[in-house]
Amino acid sequence: MSQQNRINYAVQAIGIKGDGDTTSYTPVYGGQSVSMNVTFNSQRYFMLGMSNVYQNIEDTPDVSVTVSKFLDGRPLVYHLATKNVASDTLLGGLNAQCITAWSVVDDTSDSVSGTPLTTAEASGLFVSSLNYTFNTDGPFTEEVTLAGNHIEWSPGGSTKFGSAFTGTIFDNTETPLNITESGGLQTRERFIFAGQSTVSLLPSDIPGITSSGFNPTGADGYPVAKVTSISLSADFGRENVNQLGIKAAYYKNASLPIDVNTTIDVNSLSGNYISATNAGIYGNGDNTQDQPIKIVLKDGSIFDLGTKNRLQSVEYGGGDTGGGESTDSYNYQNANFLIISQPQDPN
Repeated sequence: MSQQNRINYAVQAIGIKGDGDTTSYTPVYGGQSVSMNVTFNSQRYFMLGMSNVYQNIEDTPDVSVTVSKFLDGRPLVYHLATKNVASDTLLGGLNAQCITAWSVVDDTSDSVSGTPLTTAEASGLFVSSLNYTFNTDGPFTEEVTLAGNHIEWSPGGSTKFGSAFTGTIFDNTETPLNITESGGLQTRERFIFAGQSTVSLLPSDIPGITSSGFNPTGADGYPVAKVTSISLSADFGRENVNQLGIKAAYYKNASLPIDVNTTIDVNSLSGNYISATNAGIYGNGDNTQDQPIKIVLKDGSIFDLGTKNRLQSVEYGGGDTGGGESTDSYNYQNANFLIISQPQDPN
């Protein structure tokens, strides 16, 4: 084996399986980045009469693993991390735990195959945050942060949790799933506004969107509302829950309600038409109404945010002397509602 000089994208891979599962890890396809962070939470305590530390006490460590991937028709990180859940709802998967394995092979390798140089396995991980981005520049992406209190490193092909993340993980011939008109990397043309029974729905606050949430096709053959990007995010606010008699946290609690945020950017054609008055444009001081949001992709992925998304703010910008387009940015929020379905969901 030659001397290891660096870790590049071709020689590292991430795998996920359910907590307590001793079988093989499922590798993440389309992965773009992985980061791991450990915080040891040491506390210093002092006493009257001396300046030196009286005692250092180390609390439970916090471990986080963040994985990003392209939406490519293959299983989402969120689904791999929440297998065998009670339901597909956001709260239904709240208590699901998983294990991740990050393996590195020799930096002269063409792909992650064979016995790794080292593997880091983090167990007891809960989903801590989600972020999905749909824009006009490049493939759509998923980013998931997992939070726990345990990570261990192993040399070579050894493992701490059943089957090792080793062998032929990738053989340098992998492709996105079903590279056809509907498959492959999901990009802007694969965002569905029309042409099938289930389509994307957006708030009627946006000019061009109908009262039912549809973005109709105009006389020019293009969707009327010129949507340029959409991002979805949810932060679970995980915190350790402790008890007397044991140092380790027995649970990582999610802070309810979980705010699910959606930002929709649209090329502004004649302004956003969002008015705000003391009396409320809908009466009773209300300037906003509950709105539906659903995102449908050609690979069968559906992100359903329900019908109670409320406008939090709207911003107009751009159109300056630098020649940029004018944009309207609409920010919506709901509580606890996000159902993500996809044909390759392993549940």
